[in-house]
Amino acid sequence: MMNKRFYFTYGTEGQPFCGGWTVVEAPDYRTACALFRSYHPDKIEGLMNCSSVYSEEQFMGTEMALLSNFGARCHEIISLQRRCAKEKIVSSKELPALAKALGQANRQISEIQGLLKQLIQTEQGLIWQLRDLSGQCDRADKPKEAAGGKL
Repeated sequence: MMNKRFYFTYGTEGQPFCGGWTVVEAPDYRTACALFRSYHPDKIEGLMNCSSVYSEEQFMGTEMALLSNFGARCHEIISLQRRCAKEKIVSSKELPALAKALGQANRQISEIQGLLKQLIQTEQGLIWQLRDLSGQCDRADKPKEAAGGKL
């Protein structure tokens, strides 16, 4: 079943938000109200903790949809979701192949880290050379590796 959108609007005081609205995605009006109440319970039994409730079609016909409601717009979207929670269980037969793949990945990560370190050192050496050429640094400030031209 496709969910519809319902708009719960707020006044200027005494409600969860000042102005604006909450969108509730639900299959029908009754479910939308129950979802809204689960987050914003009635302060007075049987009286919703909002100003008005609109279907999407009704709401889109209001000035609020174009402008705002007391200077505010949508504060939150509430929806009821159901997700599949299937977990993949690894068999003992798969473990050696997974361990091998993990070892290869770790070696590749180490190689990349080494390359990045070399790149950073080269970049630092180039910065020192540029500063040296432009006369912006004293030789005393220069690291020993940079002074020797090797990083």
